[in-house]
Amino acid sequence: MNASLIDDDHGTFSFRFWVLLLIASILMLTGCKVEYDKKYRVTNSSMAPTLVPGDSVLAKPFDAGSSLNRFQLVVVSPQIYGEQQVYIKRVIGLPGEDILIETNSLVINGKVYMQIALPEALRNQAWFDSRNSIRYHLQGDEIFVIGDNLRIVNDSRSWGPLRLKFVVGVVRDVQH
Repeated sequence: MNASLIDDDHGTFSFRFWVLLLIASILMLTGCKVEYDKKYRVTNSSMAPTLVPGDSVLAKPFDAGSSLNRFQLVVVSPQIYGEQQVYIKRVIGLPGEDILIETNSLVINGKVYMQIALPEALRNQAWFDSRNSIRYHLQGDEIFVIGDNLRIVNDSRSWGPLRLKFVVGVVRDVQH
């Protein structure tokens, strides 16, 4: 079978060429863009023991129309303290949920998450050192994220809920 784009018998472009040209034109006109996974390097211990400095993750770009899952790892880039930073965090609360975090417990929509139901990295840690509890009702475009190393409070416990527009990727692979 001849896979050429030019019909050798007549010196004209083949049917295959015209089909490929049509598909490429449609993709360009509809604004279809291809986005590739991006690699992020871990630079601090806020996600330890799951991720430690020197590890890296591959993250699929997040589309605001997509949904997230509880306990999923995400890459976020919020405007915090006047700076745009990139963080890798774990999703705890999803849009529309009520979150209550006390010193040693997590309650979502009235359901207490027992230690065994949490990812292993979050078990048997105090959620706070100095505060008794925090409570949030997440809006339809907000999530609540934390680092696995709960002693480092550089996450939604200090920032508050995070808008979905600040989620830049969903972690697909971890490289230790």
